[in-house]
Amino acid sequence: MNEIIDAASHEMGIDANTAQRKFSQDVLQLTIRGPNVLRLTLVDVPGLILHNTGQADEVALVEEITDSYIGKKNAIILAVVNADADLTDHRIIEKVKLVDPLSERTFGIITKPDRPEAGHSLEKSWVRIVQNSSGDAPFKKGAHVLLNRTEHQHVTLQLSLADRDKNEEEFFQNHTHRGQNNTNSGRPNGWHVLYSTDKWGINKLRSRLKTILFNHTRDQIPRLEEDIERRLAVYTSEVNKFGPKDPEAVKGLLRKRLAGMSSIADHGSKGTYRHEFFVIEKHARWLRSRIRDESENFTQKMTESGHNTDYAWSPDTLPTDETPWVNKICDFLHRTRGTELDGYVDASRIEVLFRSYSGPWHSIAQDFIKQAYDHCWNFVREVVEEYTKDGLVLMSGRFRTHILRKRLEERKDSAYSELSDIEKDHRGPLMTENVQFWYKSLGKQRDREWSKENAKLATADQHSVEGSIGSSTAQNTPSLSFGMNGLHDKDTIRKEDAIRLINDMIIYYKVSIASVEFQ
Repeated sequence: MNEIIDAASHEMGIDANTAQRKFSQDVLQLTIRGPNVLRLTLVDVPGLILHNTGQADEVALVEEITDSYIGKKNAIILAVVNADADLTDHRIIEKVKLVDPLSERTFGIITKPDRPEAGHSLEKSWVRIVQNSSGDAPFKKGAHVLLNRTEHQHVTLQLSLADRDKNEEEFFQNHTHRGQNNTNSGRPNGWHVLYSTDKWGINKLRSRLKTILFNHTRDQIPRLEEDIERRLAVYTSEVNKFGPKDPEAVKGLLRKRLAGMSSIADHGSKGTYRHEFFVIEKHARWLRSRIRDESENFTQKMTESGHNTDYAWSPDTLPTDETPWVNKICDFLHRTRGTELDGYVDASRIEVLFRSYSGPWHSIAQDFIKQAYDHCWNFVREVVEEYTKDGLVLMSGRFRTHILRKRLEERKDSAYSELSDIEKDHRGPLMTENVQFWYKSLGKQRDREWSKENAKLATADQHSVEGSIGSSTAQNTPSLSFGMNGLHDKDTIRKEDAIRLINDMIIYYKVSIASVEFQ
């Protein structure tokens, strides 16, 4: 259960463990179905607060949530108040008076009856309110008292629900307080007068709420009939705007409207725009242009952010011999040696580098699909509203929600599925038939070999010059001989392999991203 609550809190943007958001206007809905379950909607709104504890304006948010529910004329207000404060000190009472001035919809639930001082006026006041709640008290629907578990009983003592009910009954049954707190222990219990009534305890509350719900529903029937008649009049008015009353004529009108929508959709998707529907000021209607904008944004994002910026090179920057990242790749090659012969590098290592380097591709593509979907949905909404504004307004919302949106969702899911297949290819073995990879890789390797040879020749010429100045012949030392013939130690060979691996990976990346942008 805790995992479910945590997941729901995350989706609602609530973080109860920090000073960030602790409240949300989103509704966590729990539906219970069964043959003996009442058709009842119970909404638990957060308690009103006086001060903000997080970054948002929580006081205003909680009040807005509360007002949105208690203001509904057909809702029963269960005003939860605690007995350790005067009735007028509870802000919910102030709000209830505004939306239910005659207290016809308000039922009071009083908690913490063990808190007021025994025999004190506060205790007597609360008992009097419960006894006379059906009269002039603020709870015309009645009031009820509950003794719930304290945090110590719930968390530390782990008091069960059965023990909680037993403890509650003993509280109201006894003439004197029995250790609920040190102040009242042994003193007369003013709440005992309620024991012979049905106005205390969780079990009796269930029965009372059933009765209240039945009576409230019965009283709402006249208002419900008025609401049905009002809505029926609106629907009748909408139907009359159709013009023809014959079912076949109505079908013909609908077919004509649908044909017009289809024609507009075809113009919007192709970008021909040969219809008065396409107004310059209505940006959402120029669908093909919006999709082209997203395509250009996609290309720009792939160019600027398609590569993993943790690496030292962008696609247009090839590594130099001195970069520390060359040493990192050398270390990577050393740590991932396989069955290849000593002095050789397994070419599959380029796959590991490429997948890491091109990691952002998938999220960029997902964002492109989401943006394209939003543009399509906004376009569809414009089309439907245009063709249903005279006489078919009520049908417009249902048509969009139950038919068009479902179809668009299917297209979006299909696009995500295809993207998933592309991602599988992206993370599979590297392969390309593009000859540009071969030419560029070979050209880069040739340039590096020429550069190294020129450096060797320059080194040899320097030795020759130094020998002539000293009136002697340059010696053919082992180090000079190895350098001239391309023979190096293992670290140098691995470094050369690392540079070539990086170069080939970047070349493959550029060839691959060019094909993505072309498609």
